[in-house]
This record gives sequence, structure tokens and C-alpha cells, in this order.
Amino acid sequence: LYRRSWEVDHDALDAAQHGMIRQAYISTTLPGVVKGWHLHSRQTDRFVCIRGRIMLALCPLLTPYKTAKRVTLDAERGPGLYTVPPGVAHGWKSIGQEEAWVLNLCSHEYDGTDEWRRPAHEGPADGLSFDWNKEVDG
Repeated sequence: LYRRSWEVDHDALDAAQHGMIRQAYISTTLPGVVKGWHLHSRQTDRFVCIRGRIMLALCPLLTPYKTAKRVTLDAERGPGLYTVPPGVAHGWKSIGQEEAWVLNLCSHEYDGTDEWRRPAHEGPADGLSFDWNKEVDG
């Protein structure tokens, strides 16, 4: 949907502005499908579920207590913004009966150098498991 580099005068502004939106895209996920795990060392993700419903899973990997938590984002109950800072492994599962659309307002443009991936059913890190089928509140 958007990349900051598409604008002509972006260089002067980028030098002093941290946390600004440099890319926006929509990811679609069919019901029951899991997208995860992802981790960034620099990028902040800002997720808004604009269609359907997702269970967002998060696990901070840079803290001594690596505990995963679940957050429900539901477009019909009012789309809310959820910010995922660098160092937090994350993924989601589309829950409900319809395809989920998730808008991401990223702090960096994707270039492939700041993304770590791990298979969804292997957990967010070695020795950490995560049950994508556990019921969620909401």
C-alpha cells in the first residue's frame, strides 16, 4: 500500500524521525491458518485487524522470562492497533469463519535483512512450545 521511499523528499525527514511509518501492507489469512513465528531486530510492527478475527501470539525473547501471551484482534468489535516492538517473536492464527485481513504499519521498509522466521508449530524459540489451538478470550 505504501513505502516511504516512494516520496521524493523523504531523506531529510527520515534522519530525525524514529518510529514513523515507512511501509504499510495488508496480509490475508484464511480461517484456521497460522502465520508465525517472526522476529525483527530493528522493525516495529503495528497491527490492525481490518476484516475477520485473529489470535495474535507474542513472546519477548530478549527478557529473562520468555512467556508467550495471546491477544485477540477482532475487526467487528472495533479494530484496535497493537504494537509489536523489536525483539518480540510474533505470529497469528485466523480464527472465526472468514478470511482475516491484517494491516501492518511498519517502522521500516521490508528488504529481507531484518526478519527471522521459525516454523509456527516449533514454538517461538528452542525449548518454548506454543499451542495454537488453545481457546482465546474474546
